[in-house]
Amino acid sequence: MKVLLTGSDGQVGKQIIISAPKNINLIRLTRKHLDLTNFDSCFETIIDQKPDWIINAGAYTNVDGAELNKELAIETNANSTLAFSKALKITGGKLLQLSTDFVFDGNQKIPYANDQIKNPINYYGYTKALAEENIIKTFESKKQFLILRTSWVLGPVGKNFLLTMISLNQTKKIIKVVNDQIGSITSTISLADTCWKLVEKYKDNIFHSRNSSILHFTNKGQASWYEVAKFIGESALENRLISKSAEIRPIKSSQYKTLAIRPSYSVLDCSETYKILKYEPPNWENAIIEIIKNLKS
Repeated sequence: MKVLLTGSDGQVGKQIIISAPKNINLIRLTRKHLDLTNFDSCFETIIDQKPDWIINAGAYTNVDGAELNKELAIETNANSTLAFSKALKITGGKLLQLSTDFVFDGNQKIPYANDQIKNPINYYGYTKALAEENIIKTFESKKQFLILRTSWVLGPVGKNFLLTMISLNQTKKIIKVVNDQIGSITSTISLADTCWKLVEKYKDNIFHSRNSSILHFTNKGQASWYEVAKFIGESALENRLISKSAEIRPIKSSQYKTLAIRPSYSVLDCSETYKILKYEPPNWENAIIEIIKNLKS
């Protein structure tokens, strides 16, 4: 099976490469190999390579930056996906699109179902929601795509909240973290394994036609960023990854100004994905411990 991976130098992409099955012919593309802002290049690459699957892990993920660089964000996140979809409609391959909890507004207090109406409240979320719509409209009734929404992605490489917290624990006495944004963390280790499980399951067209084409995946459980930050510091210290831990102080989102508004509640209902794969990932605490042990080794 030939799989084309975008964003292969990102935190998710690197983990997808590490966990790739041996029987996969994996084409690893970074921004140096493929400019996601170039519609024609994205389209022609797929026509030329004819992959069985695209795992689209490449994206413009700077949430605040998207408010300032709107054209770049929409070209990278939405237009590239349209090009991939149009090309795959010709070649017959399938698309696994990684999406986000930010397509929802965060106004409810129960986990978001995969069939709920999208209502993004920042521009990054808008570009990812548009990417989903481009895919759905292009393929129409054809079951050639799988949208996998995830949230709060953490891992042992790249730029993410966990690595930032570990660094700050070494240099700060006090770290202020918001405690009124609730969500579920997603380990890149768990996410990468899930991507490969879904590619294997959904290669069967009959299976694909009988199951949802929009799914959610995170590690189990929910917490505030404050709770996550506190647990990261405690676990990093316990595993001797840091020599000291800072005091974590809870603050409200209104006290931490950002360009983009964040959803106050963005927990995703992942029950259907767990059922399809017959797999339940570690809870968020164990997922963080796994990442920290990975860093230590």
